Amino acid sequence: MTNPRKIKLLAIDDNPDNLQSLDGVIEDYLEDCELLTAASGKRGIELATREQPSVILLDIIMPVMDGFEVCKLLKEDERTASIPVILLTAMKADTENVIRGLEIGADAFFSKPIDPPELAAQIKVALRIKKSEDKLRGHKEELEELVYERTKKLLHLNKELERENLVRRKIEEMLRESEANLRELSLHQEQIREKERLSLARELHDELGQLITALKIDLVLVKDRLPADSIYLRGKIKNLLGLTEKVFESIRDISSQLRSEILENLGLVPAIENVVNEFRDRTAIECHLDLPEQVGECIGDKQISLYRIVQESLTNIARHARADEVSVSFHCSDSILELTVQDNGIGIPDEKINDKHSFGLLGMRERTLSMGGTMDITGIPGEGTTLRVEIPVDVAGKNASVS
Repeated sequence: MTNPRKIKLLAIDDNPDNLQSLDGVIEDYLEDCELLTAASGKRGIELATREQPSVILLDIIMPVMDGFEVCKLLKEDERTASIPVILLTAMKADTENVIRGLEIGADAFFSKPIDPPELAAQIKVALRIKKSEDKLRGHKEELEELVYERTKKLLHLNKELERENLVRRKIEEMLRESEANLRELSLHQEQIREKERLSLARELHDELGQLITALKIDLVLVKDRLPADSIYLRGKIKNLLGLTEKVFESIRDISSQLRSEILENLGLVPAIENVVNEFRDRTAIECHLDLPEQVGECIGDKQISLYRIVQESLTNIARHARADEVSVSFHCSDSILELTVQDNGIGIPDEKINDKHSFGLLGMRERTLSMGGTMDITGIPGEGTTLRVEIPVDVAGKNASVS
């Protein structure tokens, strides 16, 4: 476990002796630092992404992935691009290697054998540079905020100097561009989140699921080899088998929440039918569905966003609505697809609809905006809540896809 009071450094080297030597240098010359170590480029990239060290000491000559490649990947990733990288090598520090290292983003080049005081001094320089760059980024953000505020004032002054209709056209154009940029950014962020969910679901299902299965098999083997009169131990193993089954079910449920295989393989309508059925089984709330046979072609890559909106809506109903009846419907007319989720619960208060801390509702709004649509929520005390989402669809594909 890392010490939060110490500055984190990361050494990436396939030679354990080299890592030990570097650890000794850090311990002797940089008391306010601690060294994290990785024996391969892949592991080093994982640690750098997760731990965000202040400086990376990177050996060049490594199997599978050499230091140049590791450095290039680190500098291409915005999460690690700002971390100073010091290349370490036993190779002759010729001009070609130095230029190659600097061109891919390395901040310094250090030849072995290591001179501890010199390396410590180089690390201190890198730490000072990192600190200065972090401060510079902070000043840049402040400057951008000042520029933004001053720009607003200048725009206000321009409105007094230019004709009213010209100003109106310019403002409308700026708003359109800003909206388009925000939608693209929101869509990009959502795509990244879905990729991360997919990756995590696969790791849970494949890796952790395999471990649980292996554990279950071993427990069965142990149980079969116990004497018949080992009643206590047999009972314990039986309990453990039941526990492993529950763990496996939890993994399957979590993976299903993160990634819908039905959505990937069969499309939106079967996926929504499945999530509503699971909701009904879990909550005992009566559910009604009014869905077309197919909507995939007319909404394209918007399926996952609509699926997540339905999923989040049902989660909110289970947590807050106190409802005993829910309806989910899709309707398509002209070039608009309308999703409606309605319950007969206590009704959402008006102040909650626009609450900035209602992250579930904010997430659904962001998804809707990223699809170029609109979302409306209404609540009637004692009668329930209605969520209505409208998004544009592909008119050419509508007739073939929505019935």
